[in-house]
Amino acid sequence: GEGLGGSGWRGKPIYEPAKLFEMVSALDKLGFQVHMHCCGDAAVALAIDALEALQGSEAVAIVDGKRELRRRHIIAHVQFISTPDITRIGKLGAMVNMSPFWFQRSECEYVNSLVEPQIAFTQYPCRSIVDAGARVCFGSDWPVSSVVPLQGIQVAVTRQSLPEDLPPHGNAAEEEWNYGESISLAEALQFYTQGSARANFREEEVGAVRVGWQADLVLLDADPFSVPPHEISKCRVLRTLCKGDTVWDAASVQP
Repeated sequence: GEGLGGSGWRGKPIYEPAKLFEMVSALDKLGFQVHMHCCGDAAVALAIDALEALQGSEAVAIVDGKRELRRRHIIAHVQFISTPDITRIGKLGAMVNMSPFWFQRSECEYVNSLVEPQIAFTQYPCRSIVDAGARVCFGSDWPVSSVVPLQGIQVAVTRQSLPEDLPPHGNAAEEEWNYGESISLAEALQFYTQGSARANFREEEVGAVRVGWQADLVLLDADPFSVPPHEISKCRVLRTLCKGDTVWDAASVQP
């Protein structure tokens, strides 16, 4: 293929495969959770290879008939991934940490100018990864992205650019990006809450509203399930609670 920007260059691994396998194995045995950032399909494939190589009951458990890595190692971003590797990542038993704010065309244009046209539209295949059975959690990738979860949720559901990120006179519908990889609002909320709680080994403490669990809550001025999908990010936060205590209140903020 043409490689990056037509140069023929397809990147270079930071660690050679044998070294990466050795490091991941050693860290797993020491009880560390490995967090690998992978954007290109070769990097994702190498990360999967390293985690697939973990064997034995100390590293791997079978939960509900599925393989699960005990340390819940994380592969982050997964901007590009081959079709065979989508199947592999679904069976891997790791956490896939994606940043849905990046799922919009306006955030991908620079990358689009550097990669081959036939793969430009394959970025961030969230729906396919979920359907393959992977455990997904969402994050912001702040400070190089928006820290606002409602913006990420809207983009994950619509795969459309946010109005403030559109080019002059742009139209959100025209900026739809790989809509077949969109997910439901319920899934997006789940990945930001329960998914992230699981990635942090806290799924029995936070991530849902349950008796006895930590009351980390956000009160909105509208029900996200009742507003048009392209207006989810317009929901206004009225109050934020941490451990049951109000840590932010819109009423106390001067207009």
